[in-house]
Amino acid sequence: MIKTNSYNSDWLTNLRRKKRKIDPILCEKMIRALGLVEQLVINKLQFVFKGGTSLILLVKKPQRFSIDIDINAEESKNNLLTILENICLNDLFKRFDENERTDRGIPKAHYKFYYDSVINGRENYILLDVLFDKHSYPKVVETPIKSFWIDTDDNIINVNTPSIDSILGDKLTVFAPNTTGIKYGIGKSMEIMKQLFDIGRLFDHFEDIEIVATSFKNIAEIELKYRKSTKTTNDVLQDIIDTSLIVSHFPGGTKSDSPELIELIDGLKRFKGFPIDITFRADDAILSAAKAAFLAAKIMKNDLIKIEKFSNNVKYNDPDFIDHYKHLIKLKKRKIEAYYYWCKVFDLLTFNKEAK
Repeated sequence: MIKTNSYNSDWLTNLRRKKRKIDPILCEKMIRALGLVEQLVINKLQFVFKGGTSLILLVKKPQRFSIDIDINAEESKNNLLTILENICLNDLFKRFDENERTDRGIPKAHYKFYYDSVINGRENYILLDVLFDKHSYPKVVETPIKSFWIDTDDNIINVNTPSIDSILGDKLTVFAPNTTGIKYGIGKSMEIMKQLFDIGRLFDHFEDIEIVATSFKNIAEIELKYRKSTKTTNDVLQDIIDTSLIVSHFPGGTKSDSPELIELIDGLKRFKGFPIDITFRADDAILSAAKAAFLAAKIMKNDLIKIEKFSNNVKYNDPDFIDHYKHLIKLKKRKIEAYYYWCKVFDLLTFNKEAK
């Protein structure tokens, strides 16, 4: 279990000594969020812990700060409220309330959990987002609630999370702003960049493309249904590729920049304080986007053989990048790994067979 000292100022001070560039307010929120997850398990809520904060437990490095809790739960709302009330009887949170939103037919609820910050004494909160529906992950694993960020005793609590492969498929659906993902034009440019960052690091850890594809298709179909959309999973995949192409123009800065490019660049700037121990600049975003496009192309073509990830000795095809793809040629010198994955995308989608 998480020890109570994980929530005090001395623990946060100690973390700041070890990680000098961390934002203490974000760090405190993340620790409280993990505490809420543990309390949900202790109070016997049946749920799957997903989203960015679950990656704090699933992926050791690199990490980013994540401060919201996303879960799938098949409980009734009344049963959930009883559990949430019980959680607020201890000292972790003062109270909670429902944050009313319009979710257009999606069976969701959003709750704010309040606490007094040990850093500045001000009231702060974390968000719990609940999807009242059965999860659609092909593989769920028991994950220990154990992390560098929290002090735990020998009685470690486990929580159900998607596997790394499953959550990667889920993340792809969120990086599709015109179909199933976080939309443009609603003030959430940083949230789009968070998904891109997550896809990039999950790509480096995943093992089974079939699980990624199944997870993607399951969740994309559900999200399209929630939205009463006539689009298909292939439309979502094309959206991912198109969005990745926009990112490949980073850092932009010309009069011809599209509104989408301008918004994504703004999201990258806003995201600056969230990565831990690493930077995430334009070239890093370009690489993550190339990985996303490659996965989308693989799933679109139902090419589910094991992925050959980039290495210095790997072979690739040199496609004929023409028209609005010409800028990708520059990646060969600027970011060869991103260039490699774009070559693989074009190999899949245009069947250019001239081997290098």
